[in-house]
Amino acid sequence: MESLAAQEAAKLDPSNEIITILSLIKGAACRFKLGQFEKAVEDCTAALVLRPSYTKARFRRADCYMKLERWEAAIQEFEMLLQEKQGDEEVKRALLDAKIQLERERDEDQKQRMLCNGSSNLVLVSSN
Repeated sequence: MESLAAQEAAKLDPSNEIITILSLIKGAACRFKLGQFEKAVEDCTAALVLRPSYTKARFRRADCYMKLERWEAAIQEFEMLLQEKQGDEEVKRALLDAKIQLERERDEDQKQRMLCNGSSNLVLVSSN
C-alpha cells in the first residue's frame, strides 16, 4: 500500500526524493534475492538516510545482517523496529533468533579460547 502511494507521488513530482527511495529499496530487494547482502545493506542504509522511519528498509537491512552473521547489528536493527512496530511477532521472532545466534557464537568463541589456553599448558613427554 505504501509503495503504491509512493509511486503515485513520484508521478506527480518527479524531482521528489521518493523516486530515489523507491529505486534504492527495489535495488536492495533485488540484491538481497541475488545474495548480494553487502550491497543490499548499502541500499537500505541510503534509503534510511533519506527516510529514517522506513521500516521496510530497516527490516531488510536487519535481515541482511542476519545473512552476513552480524548478529549485534541485526539485534540493534530489530530492537529499533520493535520500538516502531510494538507487538510485531515477526520482528520479535527475528530478534530472538539473532540473540540466540549471537549467544551460540560467543559460546563457540569461549570454547575455542579454552581449548587454545588449555593446550599451552600441555607438556609433550616422549621416551627414547
